[in-house]
Amino acid sequence: CIFIINYLVGNLYYLIHRKKFDDIKSILDNSIKLKNIFSTISKYDFDNKTLIKIKNDSIKVLDFYKEINVLEVLNNLKDNLVSDILFNGLFYINILTIYLYKKSNINKVLLKEIDSIEQLEAMISLSILGVVKNNTTVLEETNNIELEFTNLYHPLINEDNYVSNSFKTCNGINIITGSNMGGKSTFLRTIGINQILANAGGIINAKYYKSNKYKIFTSMRVSDDVVNGISTFYGELLRIKEAIDYSNKNKPTIIFVDEIFKGTNYIDRLFGAEEVIKNLNKNNVILFITTHDFELCDIKIDNLNNYHFQEYYKNNKIKFDYTIYKGKCRSTNARYLMEKLGIVKKSQDRD
Repeated sequence: CIFIINYLVGNLYYLIHRKKFDDIKSILDNSIKLKNIFSTISKYDFDNKTLIKIKNDSIKVLDFYKEINVLEVLNNLKDNLVSDILFNGLFYINILTIYLYKKSNINKVLLKEIDSIEQLEAMISLSILGVVKNNTTVLEETNNIELEFTNLYHPLINEDNYVSNSFKTCNGINIITGSNMGGKSTFLRTIGINQILANAGGIINAKYYKSNKYKIFTSMRVSDDVVNGISTFYGELLRIKEAIDYSNKNKPTIIFVDEIFKGTNYIDRLFGAEEVIKNLNKNNVILFITTHDFELCDIKIDNLNNYHFQEYYKNNKIKFDYTIYKGKCRSTNARYLMEKLGIVKKSQDRD
């Protein structure tokens, strides 16, 4: 009679806390999968401090699994009808399972396990470029406000087709002009994505890369936000204001602005762009701006550098070498493109 009463009490407890038992089963199943991962990690030797820490954490977690082994056994017993009747009738294993679950603090340990694995996965992701790419390096870090690289290219461009660029600058303003489709925006994105990789300690797509670990700000591909009632121009303003506010903290900052204030009229664009350039001409800032407004190239301030991309024509076709040159652009391909599309009358043939 006592056996039956114990069994009924145990099962009533299970029904009341069924959601908790489902959670325990799910957590234990996932934990066992993680156990295999940590067991594998613990078998390797590492030189990197972070990886050594992850390995040591793995060993500690494996010791923890010994403690929750009883919890796993008890949880499995209730899944078998015979063992469920026998052990709940004798020992209240359902109640004991909940008690050991709370005592084990397995949720907290499991979250720590996941954090370590996520960190390892991030490191693997950052290192994969070193396996699939040929032209790679790691950051040569400097505390100075400078940026220098050799044969830098965008990691998403196939190595059979990419054109690399070499560049060197210190704090100051870098105005980039040039033809449409010449490579201005891609140049900014190339530096930006490799700087992110550098900041994260990852593989960089260059032969050489020297940089501070800059806080990165961008105003690129800004579009209007209909839901929040924000125009393209106002969106640009918000991004640039955020960069200006951060630059006032006197911390290393790198800023990329593509086609500055393209969302407003010519007069306001020139006025706003000049004020932004003057405002960001600071010792802790490197600013890159692409523009078609040549007037910005002649602003009378210190630390302003002009660069450009250019096109050439062959067999009456426009060509690009995607190489950055010093100085401001002296030509534009806009009229040529409009002529080719029949938007304007053709003025002359090109060689």
